[in-house]
Amino acid sequence: MDFIIQPEYNKKTVKEFLRREINPSRKLLILAKNRENGITVNGKRVTVRYMMSCGDILSFNYEDYNETDDCDSQEHIAGNPDLLKSVDILYEDEYILAVNKPYNMPSHPSINHHGDTLANAVMAYFSQRGVKSFFRAVNRLDKNTSGIVLIAKDKMTSARLNGMIKHGEIKKTYIAVVLGDLNKLTDTGLRNINSRLSEINGTFEYDFADKTGKITAPIKRGQDSIIKRVCASDGDYSETDFKALKSNGDISVLEIYPKTGRTHQIRVHFSTIGFPIVGDDLYFCGDNYNINPKYGITRHALHAASLEFDHPILRERVNIFCEVCGDIKNIIDMA
Repeated sequence: MDFIIQPEYNKKTVKEFLRREINPSRKLLILAKNRENGITVNGKRVTVRYMMSCGDILSFNYEDYNETDDCDSQEHIAGNPDLLKSVDILYEDEYILAVNKPYNMPSHPSINHHGDTLANAVMAYFSQRGVKSFFRAVNRLDKNTSGIVLIAKDKMTSARLNGMIKHGEIKKTYIAVVLGDLNKLTDTGLRNINSRLSEINGTFEYDFADKTGKITAPIKRGQDSIIKRVCASDGDYSETDFKALKSNGDISVLEIYPKTGRTHQIRVHFSTIGFPIVGDDLYFCGDNYNINPKYGITRHALHAASLEFDHPILRERVNIFCEVCGDIKNIIDMA
């Protein structure tokens, strides 16, 4: 990766620049130092003590590597070219790839899914393009959630993007269809929801004028399941903001902005307040399963629609969008 040195780094060392702008791990720095063209200024190999001038071109290059903490034994994930026709490329540069994951496709290999995952599709894409990389998904989508998955092409970009996710520096927007009409809530209904949430240190807000709301409720893994999550006072802090877009009185279309990234957060939060996502067979509450055939959906109506962030390397604003289509679009049209 190449950087044009700006005035603020005039007469500063390579080490100062790398620490402030890239902050590579010790292992990455050693890898770069040991390469012939690992750290160069204007094409000449230098040490980290080299003092740069405004306008210099600093190149920082290293061989990508994998570690035992990279999930799913990355080096053994085989590419499956047959999956490429199902996965749309939404954005790509030297450091990042963003794809549209279809529903009914797991993101990572597991016991029951070895060659039919997004990871297998991406590894096939990398192989075709001659990209030497592993599958490093920055955001994780459930098998039946469609939409944007952001993938880092190298270890350092992955670390920086994950840090941005952790600190709320990547704005995520989802589209969901939930059972019920939030605008039909009464003052009594709002009090009842907040009364239940108060027992687990949670809150629910809804502004009827601008149709925006917020759910805060801690989330943890359920005691009797390795998959299901529950809201509980001893869980991790979780916050979900949203805006109601339209409703037919039966179902509502929401734009959702999760501020934290807990597993199943959106699904758990809306189920907890009594507005479960249509088609969600894990968190659908009550006896409302007849809603699924009525609206012709066989999975939860949740779609990752956009990501907005400052590129961790290129320092420019990135906006990635993914249109809702298929079964969820059909429901939205009916709402």
